[in-house]
Amino acid sequence: MSPRILGGTLLASALALLTPWPAPAQDTVGQPAPLAPRFTTWVAKGAPRGLPAGGPKEGGPRMRGYVPPPLDLSHIKGPVFSTGEGAPPYPPFYDLRTSSSVTPVKDQGDYGTCWTFACMGSLESSQLKAGRGAFDLSEWHLAYYGYVPFNTSLLTAFTPGAAEFGQDPIFDQGGDDWMSTAILARGTGAVDNKDCPYMPGAYVPKPIPQGNLPNGREKVSVPVENVLYLFNAELPINANDVKYALIHYGPAVISMDWEDDDYDPAMSTYRDTTATEFTLNHEVCIIGWDDSFETCRFPASNRPANPGAWIVRNSWSRDWGNAGYFYLSYDSKVFDGTVFLGSPRTTHHLHQYDPLGWCDSIGCGSSTACCANIFHADEDEQVTAVAFYAGAVGTSYEVDLHTAVTGDPSTGISDAGRRGVPPQMGTLQVPGYHTVTLEQPVAVAKGTSFAVLLKLTTPGYAYPIPVECALEGYSQSATFEHGRSFLSPDGATWHDLAPDCTGSAACLKALAD
Repeated sequence: MSPRILGGTLLASALALLTPWPAPAQDTVGQPAPLAPRFTTWVAKGAPRGLPAGGPKEGGPRMRGYVPPPLDLSHIKGPVFSTGEGAPPYPPFYDLRTSSSVTPVKDQGDYGTCWTFACMGSLESSQLKAGRGAFDLSEWHLAYYGYVPFNTSLLTAFTPGAAEFGQDPIFDQGGDDWMSTAILARGTGAVDNKDCPYMPGAYVPKPIPQGNLPNGREKVSVPVENVLYLFNAELPINANDVKYALIHYGPAVISMDWEDDDYDPAMSTYRDTTATEFTLNHEVCIIGWDDSFETCRFPASNRPANPGAWIVRNSWSRDWGNAGYFYLSYDSKVFDGTVFLGSPRTTHHLHQYDPLGWCDSIGCGSSTACCANIFHADEDEQVTAVAFYAGAVGTSYEVDLHTAVTGDPSTGISDAGRRGVPPQMGTLQVPGYHTVTLEQPVAVAKGTSFAVLLKLTTPGYAYPIPVECALEGYSQSATFEHGRSFLSPDGATWHDLAPDCTGSAACLKALAD
């Protein structure tokens, strides 16, 4: 069954457009992190979306669909799984297809939906890798609810741009990995493709028939439990992390700058050493590597100095490239390595205030800070897990729940204190979205409020608290309410995020059975 969405966005009391956030007043607590330069540049250029990529090679131009996220994660460069001499030896050749651990190539058609195909390709294949079976998940559903509010207005949508002539106002908007994470982590999918099939083909200037659009009642087939973020900078720095992820988890989504001149259709090879964070336009999945891939298979005018290539799955049909795949030179520059992992959980309730996910981060002057969300229980529940984002390699956390809360998060009864134990602690080696199962479920009574308190330490990063916020051109529908989301530099004195950082909420969820 689909998860029930509780306590999140029913009352929207205000909205602020922040590009970037205004500087907090001198007497407030919390400083927002600078936004990513690629995002601010994209907004300044008018937020272009869904432009064609490529030219006459292999069937003509294809739509691209990458939108730069506002997060500046340039500090995440790895290694995230292993370090230095401790890196394990990897085989010279690895291909997930040889172990039937990757799902078939699909076709995004003429829509700018590569971001959804890359996400679902990673999620489907990680389910195969984990032994949970074969899934065919709906990219159509994910793309639609990126820009259409789910269940009327309960879960808000990302900000759409004005559709250019010949573009679809929903499916040509584009997206990124953090949008995919937010939509799936809040319980909007992933659903089976048979329940919401993809509608390939070109956009025609009339509304898509209602019967071809999601209805919001589709059953969630694969909930997202973790999203691992491997790196921000170009790939060669983190080859070992990508290889580790492929062997242990499944395909890694990457962002790239697709330029037709850098592609050789005769050999299905691609090499681009000049891409920057400002030129990215396409998302694909790495599914393997070949250390011995010969340099002569690249054109003489664009040949790497050393052998080796990544095996990459595209979303332009099996008729394109090498049955839908191409080979990416090791020295090509790509960004944003991300792995989507599904959850074995089948039913739960979600308490949350961040339907648009991680938009920016807040710090209190050091790499350590605390946040808390107060939720209301509409029925007797057992809180079994919490979910949040880790903003650096080796993020450490402490989590506690307070029941019978009557004021700020310090009120009520500490579950750890009641049991005479310290708060639950741990370290998340890999940045990204994580679901942490509680050591013991916490009972909350119907009609009462409870608080989830979280302390985060992000080594080398002074903005440890991930937040949703209202950003022009991206997350303008983000809302806030007083008395529900809090920030603290020390866990003792709590400050309401609503007046301190207008339009924000801590990205902190409670999962209850």
